[in-house]
Amino acid sequence: MRRLSLSFSATALAAVALCAQSASAQCQGPFTGGAIPAVGTGGGGVFPGTLPPNPGVFTGTVTAPGAGQVLTSVKLNGLSHTWGGDVTMFLESPANPGTLHTVFSGGAADPNIDWINNSYEIVDPLETCRVPLPMGAGVGAANGIYAQNFNGFAGPANTANTALQSIPVGAGTWSLYAYDFVGGDVGTLTSWELCFGAAGTSCPPPPPPCGVCVTGGAGSAIPGTGAADGVWPTTLPLGPMVSTASITTPAGATALQSVKLLGLSHTWRSDVMVVLTAPNGSQHIIYAEDNTVNCGGCDDIYGGDYAFTDGAACPPANGTVPLCGVGVVPSGEYQQDFGGWPNGNAGLNTTPISAIPIAAGTNTWTLTIYDWCTGFDNGSLVGFDLCFEAATAPIAYCTAGTTTNGCNASISANVNPNVANNAGVTIAVANVEGQKQGIYFYGIDNTGFSPVPWSPGSTSFLCVKGPTQRAGSQGAGGTTNACDGAFSLNWDLFVTNNPIAVGVPFSAGDSIFVQAWFRDPPAPKTTNLSNAIEMTVQP
Repeated sequence: MRRLSLSFSATALAAVALCAQSASAQCQGPFTGGAIPAVGTGGGGVFPGTLPPNPGVFTGTVTAPGAGQVLTSVKLNGLSHTWGGDVTMFLESPANPGTLHTVFSGGAADPNIDWINNSYEIVDPLETCRVPLPMGAGVGAANGIYAQNFNGFAGPANTANTALQSIPVGAGTWSLYAYDFVGGDVGTLTSWELCFGAAGTSCPPPPPPCGVCVTGGAGSAIPGTGAADGVWPTTLPLGPMVSTASITTPAGATALQSVKLLGLSHTWRSDVMVVLTAPNGSQHIIYAEDNTVNCGGCDDIYGGDYAFTDGAACPPANGTVPLCGVGVVPSGEYQQDFGGWPNGNAGLNTTPISAIPIAAGTNTWTLTIYDWCTGFDNGSLVGFDLCFEAATAPIAYCTAGTTTNGCNASISANVNPNVANNAGVTIAVANVEGQKQGIYFYGIDNTGFSPVPWSPGSTSFLCVKGPTQRAGSQGAGGTTNACDGAFSLNWDLFVTNNPIAVGVPFSAGDSIFVQAWFRDPPAPKTTNLSNAIEMTVQP
């Protein structure tokens, strides 16, 4: 068998992912911009109820968007202003004349943003992979794609905070208004564009889940009773928060994958040291960063849900904990860190989470949180969970494309494969366009990979990272122009008959990511894709 040759290089895939919104939309313009405000230096209004006079008003004539298309984005090219927080922009559609729809607003705080020839593409808030256009003080955000940011604007009756894709569209003259609420500063917009396309999000679907999580114990105040400072790194503080729980290890679990801290709050993050005691009594640092500073260090705040992992099974979604200065540490999954703690001091081990010993059955685990500055800041924990690397049923992930006849091909597998290739694995694809040819393809490493659009304008996503391997072609059967076609693959037989295919021979714990491709001539790239599954090879 040969590896599947796909027409995307790694660079091209990255570019498609970066430009997904623009690639799937048809843009009209550019239309000419101008001064902000039109005359003078702004002011004369009261935010947000009274709009100031002399807005920059920029018009552009749009031909009729395609049937069923919506406004997907507004491109602002060459935006400059010496105090960007003064500016609120609106869009008026010929299909809804007289109503000004908010594109973004500087807000009541009027931050001192310095825009210098910045270019932004503003998209609908449903594009959840895009952050709202930042409105903090300082240099303007980097050029890129951002979600609408209404920033608390609630103006007069002729204005509306309408998501872009809900703004009525039509042919004719569109107007972009740029109001400047405070005098003393000025700016310009070089040009602007309107982009139209299919409703919905261009954000890639999430990757498959990593780990099987089990509820742990309840938390309490940090520090606990009898608190007293310790001496780093030899004497531990007294009065830590302690939570003990009986936890049943999932069947087939091979290692600990992550430790989740739910509802962790603390007003001085570097005070916090998290330790997990395994069923055999050994103690292991999950996260620490004091490094002898005692009551100094970082005054950022914990205020959310946090998970820590060593990345052995899946890289942490949020990388390392941000450097000091972020204010509130965002909720997320972060890399385990031992700080400067020497391994074994005070009985605490610097063990990667995946190497902490686990045991089958129900066992006692204890989470301890030490506070290295007990006399000042404090916090609390709602509870903790443990997540294990464990065998589960094959996991479906990613999103199937919608075919010309409205079919969404769905892939599944009845069981996970095993090393001996005799588990009886059948990989099935249902809801395929009838009478179409297709193939299965698979990969063995999705590390660091996010699904990317299959083609400009396509609703399918490529969900498997290369190198990939074809697993034979077949006809879908069924009825032309209907969704009753299907594929079926005997995985055990395929592996047995193809001893030099990618990944063969497989070992216990290996991951296999499988997706189906099939013909759909009227569709972009004349093809479409199913969703995908992740299988884990069993002993």
